[in-house]
Amino acid sequence: MVELLNTPAFWLAVAQIIAIDILLGADNAVVIALACRKLPEIQRNRAMIGGALGAIALRIAMIFFALQLLELPYLKLFGGALLLWIGIKLLVPGEEHVDEKRLASPRLFGAIKTIIIADAVMSLDNVVAVAGASHGRLDLVVFGIVISIPIIIWGSKGLLHLMQRFPLIVTLGAALLGWIAGSMAISDFSLPALPVWSTYAAGLVGAVVVLAVGKGLSARSRFTCDRPFDSAAVRSELAPTAELRVAINLGNPVLAQRNPLTGELTGVSVALAHALAKDIGVPARLTPYDAAGKVFAALDNDEWDLAFLAIEPVRAEKIAFSTPYVSIDGTYLVRHDSPYQQASALDTQGCRIAVGQGAAYDLFLSRTLQHAQLHRSPTSSSAVEAFLEFGLEAAAGVRQPLERFAASNPGLRVLSDNFTEIRQAMAVPRRRALAAAYVQDFICRALAQGWVSKGLIESGQRDARVTPLSHGKV
Repeated sequence: MVELLNTPAFWLAVAQIIAIDILLGADNAVVIALACRKLPEIQRNRAMIGGALGAIALRIAMIFFALQLLELPYLKLFGGALLLWIGIKLLVPGEEHVDEKRLASPRLFGAIKTIIIADAVMSLDNVVAVAGASHGRLDLVVFGIVISIPIIIWGSKGLLHLMQRFPLIVTLGAALLGWIAGSMAISDFSLPALPVWSTYAAGLVGAVVVLAVGKGLSARSRFTCDRPFDSAAVRSELAPTAELRVAINLGNPVLAQRNPLTGELTGVSVALAHALAKDIGVPARLTPYDAAGKVFAALDNDEWDLAFLAIEPVRAEKIAFSTPYVSIDGTYLVRHDSPYQQASALDTQGCRIAVGQGAAYDLFLSRTLQHAQLHRSPTSSSAVEAFLEFGLEAAAGVRQPLERFAASNPGLRVLSDNFTEIRQAMAVPRRRALAAAYVQDFICRALAQGWVSKGLIESGQRDARVTPLSHGKV
């Protein structure tokens, strides 16, 4: 074994196994984090350790049986085809949903059980890919998994953020799966002995097939966004007053800003509003609001045709949301000497949290907090002021503005983790079905053509995450 550790082939195979586990296992890690969400801090760490150990043991057992099966004729051909499909699927836009309430367990052993079961159910693609990369070597499997699973579990949010920020990582990972698929298929026992170079050639063909088919399907699915619409009917329903009345939420400075010198409204939501108005051939009339709750309340007075809000169940009763186009982190601002280090730790008796009334994070925390008390203020900025004025334990909000405030106030800091991911979408009144369909088609095109990324960059919001193009329902 020691001699094997000195061979490049060993470390190359281990690197492939770790890469596969991280690439295909980041979604598993989100489920694991949700399973532990309701546990106290000390029990959360125990649950993650216990769940990680259980997941490692079960994953090794599953791969052991997969390795035995791959010794049978034709099964490597089948496994290679399956890996090609997994690689292609990585490159084609899609959306998955997770039921947070069902997953979260308030008991230690319940959380551990959820982690192990979730990892087993969601890891079939990992098992096939790792079995192919290990070339029948269980010691490689054990070595790679023991390293990669803890990385996945404890670094889940960072890994997901990197994949969203640098899509090339996913593309290279998909190509790696194609390489392994081709190399595995060519070594099937039903085939005659072939020269060594054929293994590399088959791997290259597999990688090319995954990239070509995956990128082709992705491009095709993006072009299907451009549906035919009756322009007059859309204009009549989306802008019945012959102008597009747009609510701009200045309470979220990631999406919209006001120039302090000119008063001009800027930001990605402003850019999208003008682009949509131009698309349907009407002028845009922008009305700024200083809080999301006020935008939602204005709907009852028929003050807007289009808004930019976070997707929330309470709002969905009156609003039709598009596919999300930007994801923003919700986190906490605390004092520098605060004992709180993680967002989940604040859900305790006596902890008072300032929030902007009606904001997405207010609605989320109202649903999920069990012990902490919310202190509501009219806007997000006034919530921060209330946090300081009344000596509250924390202020909840969007990460970027909280970090800017903390940077100018040395006695404050922002927690490193988040309590939720806020999905921002375009919104129209629910009763306008045709308008909702057109706005969905528009944001699909905006994502595909890079308008959202451009709007964020031009407004200086490079840290915001553009949501991957999806064709599932919100």
